[in-house]
Amino acid sequence: MKKNIFLYVVIFLQAFILNSCMKDNVMETVAKEVNKKCPIALNSVNEITAVEYENKILTYRIKMDEEFSKITALSRRSSTLRVNTLRLITGSEGNLRKLYELAADEGVCIRYIYKGNNSGQETSIILFPSQIERALNEKEDKGISRLEAEINFANISMPIDEGNGIIFRKIEFQNKVVYYLCDVDEKQISIDNLKKNESELRRSLKQDLKGLSEEDKQFLEMIKEEGCSLAYKYKGTTTGKEVIVMFSNDEVMEFAR
Repeated sequence: MKKNIFLYVVIFLQAFILNSCMKDNVMETVAKEVNKKCPIALNSVNEITAVEYENKILTYRIKMDEEFSKITALSRRSSTLRVNTLRLITGSEGNLRKLYELAADEGVCIRYIYKGNNSGQETSIILFPSQIERALNEKEDKGISRLEAEINFANISMPIDEGNGIIFRKIEFQNKVVYYLCDVDEKQISIDNLKKNESELRRSLKQDLKGLSEEDKQFLEMIKEEGCSLAYKYKGTTTGKEVIVMFSNDEVMEFAR
């Protein structure tokens, strides 16, 4: 399995900040100093091309080698990138943690923009100060399973607007079922039509689940190992009507392969 790309960003920042003063303008300083060193190799195939700080947003621009990383997969599942980054923030220490604390205190967002080296296609994630603060305050709970811990981290970044009338509001874990709770804007999508075409919705979800990236499949592995089912619960924002699509543990095992 490939190492998470954010690991290299964290290692670089840690080395830089340990040799820097924590001043009020540290964000501008980080951007200017790192920019002087760009492009910076993150690994053998990806590199930071620029670092920018403007309007309370610290931005990292990253070029990806599309022979090794699928930008389209990242575009579909940017929540995985966000969750992995939030986990690194939670586990950060020393001066690196102070940087994140400063970003949260000063209302600074941190954004990562990925660009395919061949297609030029981009995908990005942005961490808001409230998400950074919540990740900093998140504590590892030894009394819960890996699956529950993963769900807790994923919920830090919720809600996620898919831009098509569906908002992923929350993930819940109840009675051995992992629920994706989705709000449906009935001005864009008819919940009755969704119910009527439930079999088509199920086929579409199956196709998406089978095409997940290796990183996303790790979450399905956890669901499989816990002997749980997976469900998508769609709720109309106007009528309150619901449509639930359930996948058994056996089906989850198929998706995870």
